[in-house]
Amino acid sequence: ARYPGKRLQPYAGIGPGVFFARIKDSQTGESQSNTRVGLNTQLGLRYFLARHVALFGEWKYNYARFGFKEKTNLDGFDSTYSANSFVFGISYHF
Repeated sequence: ARYPGKRLQPYAGIGPGVFFARIKDSQTGESQSNTRVGLNTQLGLRYFLARHVALFGEWKYNYARFGFKEKTNLDGFDSTYSANSFVFGISYHF
């Protein structure tokens, strides 16, 4: 969702994200990979300096749960991925 202002545009988004994880046992060299669907959200603010150039700042949050169940030394390892990101930059709109 985005407020359609001329220069100042706050926005928000929420939806699924695809997350990839890999763990490795440093002693045996065994590894496992896992892919999960998780949560992806963002809140941001965009300010147009010119017709096609804007400054932006946003907060992003990602969340996913991973489970590694193969029959190896890594069997039964579960984890939660939770990350907050603050992103700032300049964007070009065409």
